[in-house]
Amino acid sequence: MGVADFFRALREQIEPLRFELRSLVVEGEEAVVLGALSSRVRSTGRVIDSEFAQHLRVRDGLSVRYRLFEDSFAVARAMDAS
Repeated sequence: MGVADFFRALREQIEPLRFELRSLVVEGEEAVVLGALSSRVRSTGRVIDSEFAQHLRVRDGLSVRYRLFEDSFAVARAMDAS
């Protein structure tokens, strides 16, 4: 699965509700973003509330690294249909 496919599948499964940027640090090609988000899982209707950190690297105008750190337990709970 490529990057575009990943984000397309994510949009199909998750409805964004809130994205709050709290801090952005950029140094050369590297950036770190801190914030909070809320999303609704379309299949369960449950909401994920999580603080997050993103690590990005941009080279020649293209994203060459994207890491998202969030509350994986909250994500798993919201995705669980049982």
